[in-house]
Amino acid sequence: MEAETALGVCAALAACVPEWRRGGVRHRLETLVRQRVFQIACGYEDRDAADRRRTDPAFKLAGGRLPESEPDLASQPTFSRAENAVDRRAVERLAEALAERDLRERGRAGVPARILLDLDGTDDPAHGNQGGGGIDPTDAAWMLGLVSLVAIPGQIALGYLSDRIGRRSVWLAGSLGFALCYAALLLLQRSPTLPLLWVMVVAQGTLGYGLTSVIGAIPAETFPGRHHGTICGSLILASICGGAAGPWLTGTLYDLTGSYVPAFWIAIGVSVLGAVAVWIAAPPARPSSPSDPIRQREGAG
Repeated sequence: MEAETALGVCAALAACVPEWRRGGVRHRLETLVRQRVFQIACGYEDRDAADRRRTDPAFKLAGGRLPESEPDLASQPTFSRAENAVDRRAVERLAEALAERDLRERGRAGVPARILLDLDGTDDPAHGNQGGGGIDPTDAAWMLGLVSLVAIPGQIALGYLSDRIGRRSVWLAGSLGFALCYAALLLLQRSPTLPLLWVMVVAQGTLGYGLTSVIGAIPAETFPGRHHGTICGSLILASICGGAAGPWLTGTLYDLTGSYVPAFWIAIGVSVLGAVAVWIAAPPARPSSPSDPIRQREGAG
């Protein structure tokens, strides 16, 4: 720690890291860099180790904080955001800072007659869910926006089809679209490719969100009569509550298991269950005829 302070390596590196935060800051960039450097030096290269070592007295001293009276160090999410804030330009500045420190220290004994550069070209691929591996974050953000965009023609097309092939068939297609979306999310964890991401977008947006075109028509045809408004309103309220509970349950399962896999499998099961339930509850569509009492009453009115 004393050697690092004398060299000023962490301070020089911190000056090259872009500040991504706005407003109040709990951990200075230099403190973050010192914590990360000393964790790696002690064998804790995984960012998750910060959650367990942030209260360690030795690491707090290395980060410039008193073990008992001053706040704990940063946790894993802070390091994830910090490392994602480092772009190509920042990487170049970091390399220059290290080179400057190296040349400065080597030059204390005089100008070196020769400098030998040992460049390691070993490939270091990203494994698992590491940031920067697989799908580019910018592409993922654009795809998320496209989900709602492709939902517009999906709702129109499925609404048109429901008038011709029946509401139940369209509900089945939409439910299977949601199930296919969650299946694609499961596969994306193993094979993060752009075509698979497109499958997720189209399945969720075009098919899944297309359910809104029949969410009112199915209760109207299944429960015609004076209580239709109450029944339809109750179903929509339940769907809103489910939309709020789903993300909460997914986050809770992730906190407990460290994975989204259980939540995605539950979502697939719920999608299939919803398709089966509507198929059983909704009556089959029947074409109207001139003798239809409903049409007779409409004609008399």
